[in-house]
Amino acid sequence: MRGALRTLGAIAVALATAIALTTPADAHGGEEGMVVEPAATSAGAVVSVRGDLPTTSSIVLVLESSAGRTVTLARVEDPPQGHFDTQVAVPATVTPGAWHLQARVGDTVLAERELLVSEAAQPPAGDDRAEPVVVPTGPASAALSAIRPDAGSLSAGHADPSGRSEPTPWWPYAVLVLALVGAVAWMRRRDA
Repeated sequence: MRGALRTLGAIAVALATAIALTTPADAHGGEEGMVVEPAATSAGAVVSVRGDLPTTSSIVLVLESSAGRTVTLARVEDPPQGHFDTQVAVPATVTPGAWHLQARVGDTVLAERELLVSEAAQPPAGDDRAEPVVVPTGPASAALSAIRPDAGSLSAGHADPSGRSEPTPWWPYAVLVLALVGAVAWMRRRDA
């Protein structure tokens, strides 16, 4: 009986420690603050910005130069649990140099990352951007998925383009473990 209670106590302490050591950032893939990809780009290009910030208020993404010039890039409306993932265009009017991309709520800067901006790249002479892109949805999609496993889900629109998946919730497993431990303790107590 005492052995079962010790085991139950050890499991409870381990579970409580795991819960206490789990941070909110772990719930979103381990990111802290804000990530800007790529960290070096050209004026007129698009960058990906994602983050986990301690707010559920609207977040304003701002570029700030070392001279204090600011350019508002985007507004993220009411991000769930402070988590956001968006793409923003760096204006073609931004001068080359080191800029700071800031996530602000009001006058408060919640996160900041350096963004190196170079001159706008000139498009090549034979630019083919006007040509349509065809995504196969039939049998060709199955053949493509053998080469690229996420191709089938891309045509259906179910894939996460960032490559990240949602975290697995831990609490159902904790409830199951506690139920099993309780059942074992109850059976041992009943047999004693």
